[in-house]
Amino acid sequence: MKGMVEGLRALVGANGWEYCILWKLSQDNRLLEWMGCCCGGRERGEFYQCADNPTNQPCRDISSFPHRRTRACEELSEFPSSIPMDDSLAFLPSFSRNYAEALISNQPLWQTNVIDCSGSHEKEATAKTRALIPIPVGGLVELFAWNHMAEDQHTIDFVVS
Repeated sequence: MKGMVEGLRALVGANGWEYCILWKLSQDNRLLEWMGCCCGGRERGEFYQCADNPTNQPCRDISSFPHRRTRACEELSEFPSSIPMDDSLAFLPSFSRNYAEALISNQPLWQTNVIDCSGSHEKEATAKTRALIPIPVGGLVELFAWNHMAEDQHTIDFVVS
């Protein structure tokens, strides 16, 4: 699995994705388990310090060289180590339903959420993109970007291979 995570590193940083996470389906098919991640913050040289919760915790991307904590590191720290799957998708939180939907359909799920910030003090709207791509070994690769990323068959093919 470590080799698989390292293979995904080419997608983060300069290639537009903030981070990617490798999730593997547990043997009993009840959980998606965190196998590793790649953080794009190191490649971009960003720095992020959350004023509400300053931390010196290292990034969850333990395979990369140590780097200053970035916004991507902060996001990665919020993920659970596993996501429950259930026979009844109706009772799963929407967060888990998306993962289950991608796994069951065996089709990539490309989500773009454009937030209208016209009523706020922010200068421009923020578009976020999350891609959940099923992989042949029984799991998913999750890609996330703070901006709009058009669905890209080359990215999907790269992940699946």
